[in-house]
Amino acid sequence: AKTFTLSKALAFNHYGSANVISTDLGKLDMRGEVGVLSRNIKISGAEDSDWGCRVLTPRYQVYDTTTSSLVWVEGVTTLQGVEISRCGQKDTLQGALDFQFTLGETQSVVDNVFVRDVLGIGVNMINAKNIKFVNSIITNVRKYGVYTQIVHSLTFEDNLIVNIVARPEYANTELYDVHAGFYYNDFAKLADQNVFINRNVISATQWFAWYVPGHACNTVNANFKANVGHTARGGWFGGPTHAKCSAYSDFTAYKNFDEGFVNRFNMMQLY
Repeated sequence: AKTFTLSKALAFNHYGSANVISTDLGKLDMRGEVGVLSRNIKISGAEDSDWGCRVLTPRYQVYDTTTSSLVWVEGVTTLQGVEISRCGQKDTLQGALDFQFTLGETQSVVDNVFVRDVLGIGVNMINAKNIKFVNSIITNVRKYGVYTQIVHSLTFEDNLIVNIVARPEYANTELYDVHAGFYYNDFAKLADQNVFINRNVISATQWFAWYVPGHACNTVNANFKANVGHTARGGWFGGPTHAKCSAYSDFTAYKNFDEGFVNRFNMMQLY
């Protein structure tokens, strides 16, 4: 363990504890999260433009001159030790990091990446497959820190997501721009899609930190474990599944404005 000493007082209140709290009911780790933010490789959008930029991993067609036909090409991305800032596009659903229709067997890897000050969504994964996203930090983004829709073979582990806000176009209207730290937009269960979301922390969101379905009742939870949602409007919104009964377990929520956990779709088990 390392000790950090601040040179001046913090600008805002930060709830927490110096030690892990242990009771007969279990343990609660409310110690502050600390992340290393400096990176040697930087990708940044222009400071004077709202167009931002996108690191896009797509699936696309090219013309094969040897067969005189169009063939599909699968994009693959490996990012390690990279800082991405002022990317995405203002008031849109364009992400700083976009994986779209990537269905190949080669794995894309995002490791030790710092995504900050994004003009749109932090990370988009739409109809995407074989992605490993680990040990990274996402902060100060709009609407969603991570948005997934029909993903397969995703490993999302040991990440920190902080400060998710509504898009500015909704700031002075009566419309509510629903947003979340991690939004899993799929009726399929995590286990069926080979999705593993473990040991992540999300805080400072104006809606729920997590929007993720549970697992089937009376089964072992292996796909969504040891995640934390704190200092948000709510900790975990249990998303819908096809199962008549969903189970929710191994999750920590604290210091949230409203609920620590909500399930509005079906019968449930909590343990």
